[in-house]
Amino acid sequence: AGMNGFELAQWIGRNKPEVAVVLTSARAQREDLTAQACPDSGFVPKPYTPHTVLEQIRAPSGAAA
Repeated sequence: AGMNGFELAQWIGRNKPEVAVVLTSARAQREDLTAQACPDSGFVPKPYTPHTVLEQIRAPSGAAA
């Protein structure tokens, strides 16, 4: 079995900190998990619009859009 998205985001944070990460999930509680496990990652809850994703991508690192 491979990594899940949270594990990959953590690996990126440790090994490639210059790479920005935006995670998505349909479960609202995932936003809390993201903040704890991947504090420098953005989070976009599903369902989302392209505009919402762009806002998160354009937001400063670690800031909520």
